[in-house]
Amino acid sequence: MTTTLPLPHHRHAAARTQGVHGVQGSATTTARLVVRLLARGTLVLAAALSAYVLLEILSFRAAYPQGTSTAQLALFDTPAIRMLQGPPHGVGTAGGFTAWDGGWFMGATVAVWALLVSTRLLRGEEDVDRVAPLLAGPLPARTLAAVQVGVVTAGCAVVAAAVAVTFGVLGEGWTGGTLFALTVGGFAAFWAGVGAVCAQAFDNRRRALSAGAGVFGLAYVLRLVANSNADREGLRALTPWGWMDAVEPYAAQRPARSSHCGPAARSSARWRSCSADGATPPARSSPGPTGAPPGCSASAPRRRSPGARAVACSSPGPSASRCGRQSSAACSARCSTSSPPTTPTGVPSR
Repeated sequence: MTTTLPLPHHRHAAARTQGVHGVQGSATTTARLVVRLLARGTLVLAAALSAYVLLEILSFRAAYPQGTSTAQLALFDTPAIRMLQGPPHGVGTAGGFTAWDGGWFMGATVAVWALLVSTRLLRGEEDVDRVAPLLAGPLPARTLAAVQVGVVTAGCAVVAAAVAVTFGVLGEGWTGGTLFALTVGGFAAFWAGVGAVCAQAFDNRRRALSAGAGVFGLAYVLRLVANSNADREGLRALTPWGWMDAVEPYAAQRPARSSHCGPAARSSARWRSCSADGATPPARSSPGPTGAPPGCSASAPRRRSPGARAVACSSPGPSASRCGRQSSAACSARCSTSSPPTTPTGVPSR
């Protein structure tokens, strides 16, 4: 009787096939284990954020049943509030007010949760040797870390979905609510990545969590500095908090800005400073009987020469240069030299 033995390369191929199936099975088992570890906390967080959104929207509707006015909106735009909550955007509706007033709190909450969870899975479980049985099989350490990060990312998506559904069900717009929810979920995923990097860089969870908390605090302080003054707005690009502020999910519901301010005044900060100085851009109007072009006040009319450009001279001072394309000195000089003599009442003499 003859027995046929498998060739060496056949044995290697069978071993590789069994190894691939073994790794896939171990990864599936590991994913189920991690899901069981995170399911309860993730659901509690999602429910808490949904309840917070509900409370914010109902409170706004009770306080402002007819919406907010321009004077009420101005109360929200102070340096202290901007440093804490970011620049107000779309706060005239319940959804926009919730995204601005509660966005910083929800962002901080999901960031802390992501840091705690990621450092616990990628470093805390190793500190107590709970991952030793998983690594004893065919599952590589890299695959284990990838599975854990993937499950944490899925938890961030669940939280974002809960927030988006709450906005949509309450009638605050699916587009703005979904955009805000994706911002919150992406913010949580970013800090989960920071926690994962710290977990791989330090030898125990305490140090990894401390490093992640230090990065979180530094990012928030940088945001405070960026929002403290209009000249420092460029620092927002260096912090994830600034990225979150730049989304502005309900910004389309803000009042439209006038086009009389030039390119130098198109940013929100310069617009606010232009308005605060009293240099409100004039409305478009046809030249009056005195021949004054639109933008020049009645006290300093001038005749438009052929091909000359109209210069906004509605108010002197630094703000006039923001609303025109020339400096305030040149604007005043041109208006004064080209205007006819006026009477004490401001009516040009004939």
